[in-house]
Amino acid sequence: MSAVAHDEELAELEAFVEREVARGRYRTRDEAVTEAFRLLRKREQKLTNLRAEIQVGLDQSQRGEGTVIDGDEAATAYFDRLRTEALTGTVDPP
Repeated sequence: MSAVAHDEELAELEAFVEREVARGRYRTRDEAVTEAFRLLRKREQKLTNLRAEIQVGLDQSQRGEGTVIDGDEAATAYFDRLRTEALTGTVDPP
């Protein structure tokens, strides 16, 4: 990113913060920036958790513990079942 682009982006972010303070969403610029960092930390934690879950799945797959899904219809049925389980809190046998 060039220095000019960086300066433009920084100016846009500063204007955004000022608008949010002016409309009363935050009392101060510091409060707005603190919230931004809180949200960034939350996002980073979600990404860390997702990466860990992906690694668990990869490790299970390498041990032969994965589920084989053969074809589009089987994939649709599998993900429909997972969606239903997530929504209802029940687990149906595969």
